[in-house]
Amino acid sequence: MIRQTASMIALTVVLCAPAAAETFSPAMTKAIQGFKLDTAGANAIIKTQGELSQHVMKNPEAMKSLATTMKAPLEERIALLGKDPAQSAVLKANGLGARDYSVGLIALRAAAWAVQGRSGPLTGLASPANIGFLKANPAILARFNEGEMGGGLLTKPR
Repeated sequence: MIRQTASMIALTVVLCAPAAAETFSPAMTKAIQGFKLDTAGANAIIKTQGELSQHVMKNPEAMKSLATTMKAPLEERIALLGKDPAQSAVLKANGLGARDYSVGLIALRAAAWAVQGRSGPLTGLASPANIGFLKANPAILARFNEGEMGGGLLTKPR
């Protein structure tokens, strides 16, 4: 179980976190900073993150393509996510498109990092509104952190 959890943590970092040296295009930076989190949207992103992580862990072909995919700019990763039928089905089932999910996940993560006083590649991307949203909704922050630590496998349905 520890090995599986460690694998899931690594998978979540690879799937969703920007590379330490990644810089976003001005348009993508604006989209991330302008993404407005709300309860329904944050919950959909967290649920989708867990389901997509589970899908990739169960799909050897998806695992093989991760290294290549993660070298691509965010805009390209969003396009690839939207073109994958299985992952698109997960997004659609949760009421999200590839861009909303990807940008929203980074906005959620940036706000979580800011609330927790963390620094890194997302520093400066969190909007004051999203930081305030997470401070006012500690249960959502806790649930997001559970998903981050377990690749979504530890995220309990709510």
